[in-house]
Amino acid sequence: MTKKILFTIGVVAAVAIGVFVYLNKTDKTTETVKIGAVLPLTGNLAFLGETGKNGLTLAENYINTNHLLNNGQQVKFVLSDGAGVPKTSINALNHLLDAEQVKMVFSIVSSVDVSFIPIQKDRNFLFVSHATHPALSGVGPLFFRHSPTVEQEANLLKQHIGNDAPSIVLLNMSDDYGVAFAKIATQEEFILPANIFTFNPTEQDFRTICTRAIQSNPNKVVICGNGKDLYRIVIALRQLGYKNEIIATLGFKVGGAFEQVKDSAIFTYVDFKKPVIDSKYSGVLKEYYNQYHKEMNVNEMIFFNSALLLVEAINRSTDKNDVSEIAKKLSDMGPFSGLGENMAISAMHDILPELEILTNNNDNATRNNQ
Repeated sequence: MTKKILFTIGVVAAVAIGVFVYLNKTDKTTETVKIGAVLPLTGNLAFLGETGKNGLTLAENYINTNHLLNNGQQVKFVLSDGAGVPKTSINALNHLLDAEQVKMVFSIVSSVDVSFIPIQKDRNFLFVSHATHPALSGVGPLFFRHSPTVEQEANLLKQHIGNDAPSIVLLNMSDDYGVAFAKIATQEEFILPANIFTFNPTEQDFRTICTRAIQSNPNKVVICGNGKDLYRIVIALRQLGYKNEIIATLGFKVGGAFEQVKDSAIFTYVDFKKPVIDSKYSGVLKEYYNQYHKEMNVNEMIFFNSALLLVEAINRSTDKNDVSEIAKKLSDMGPFSGLGENMAISAMHDILPELEILTNNNDNATRNNQ
């Protein structure tokens, strides 16, 4: 009898230990969901990387504090610096996929994200781009883009400009964004090829190209590019005596040029449509200000909302490790309310924030919107 009792106790103990080990192992493998992000944390585009980093850091804290992931899981965003350069970014991506074992990745720079396309197709990770290039639409079932598109901006400006192509001049940067915009503008025939003047991202003195533009006697000058130094174009045009309308695309505001010139020259610019601020948004804005001592911008909000959207897709999936299922849940999501943004995913896997055209002497005067 004693042997039977001891045997029974041993079996129960063994089973209990086995269950404990299994549960402990399961907890360790499922307690954290890692999501990678390749961002330009250094280099000329570091200002973009900072917005991505800030938005994701805030989202990580928000998601984990409010227990938004099911089953007590936590989310961890693993950041890797690609410096905004495709080759460096590919190395950063491979580090995330191999060393960090992530299966979902965010990024932000057009040239970088285009370079990721063949790798994404080969290695089948879920990718969310925050860049504008036309080639980033409709790539495949695991490829999404949460960003305004060049086509979206071009259509908005075409509505604003109207049928006045012979008197419109475009000053465009020779990066992917500027080249893509110029191509669409000529295809849509609201800017003539002869009226396009291209400049390099490293250019410092814009007076020569502005002089050539003014010699065309344009009714409107459109500036397309991304970066803080673009404010010099507006200053140069006004100093050279150009008095007609100057229009800047979204990269002017997002890249920081707007803040350099907003009080010294009147011009028109494309911007994100002002988000609706509810009580939840107000709380996040306050937390952001307490952490960074500045106002949260829309680009950071978009990264924050991409994180919320992906977490919701993970929650709806039965297998949290199956990125194909997560991507399917994401594409079938339907309308989703984020932080100040109502999101909908198109058949091309684009999530398009709303844009509007404003003048800097009256930010409340919407000239057009989409």
